[in-house]
Amino acid sequence: MSNIITFDGPAASGKGTAGKMMAEILGFAYLDSGALYRVLAYDCIQMGVCSDNKRLVGIRAHGLDIVFGSAGQIILRGRDISQDIRTEEIGKFASVVSAYQKVREELLQKQLDFASGPGLVADGRDMGTEIFPDAIFNL
Repeated sequence: MSNIITFDGPAASGKGTAGKMMAEILGFAYLDSGALYRVLAYDCIQMGVCSDNKRLVGIRAHGLDIVFGSAGQIILRGRDISQDIRTEEIGKFASVVSAYQKVREELLQKQLDFASGPGLVADGRDMGTEIFPDAIFNL
């Protein structure tokens, strides 16, 4: 797919707000890559997996069954966890596990799978540099 626009940048830089607005205006899908890592963190905590257990975190990443709803909901195992993943505890856990190579490999395909339909706006720290380097715009 060639209709991909990415927003790269650190946390709290406005990329999510800008990305959501652009996706809505263009009628494109929207991917918040940070939410994937937060969902993984939430899932691990719920399942009693410690952030330093790279093997089990990788297994949880492989089996992660996440759905992003059309109204911005984040659904895990049939439950809306959109607000649950926005805590400091989840953010810290996500930050730790996002550095694991196995986790990055497992979540890569999930991110690539979002590139369907008329287009995609993706935001994250490495969306344009690592995940979608051929995007039409890297902002």
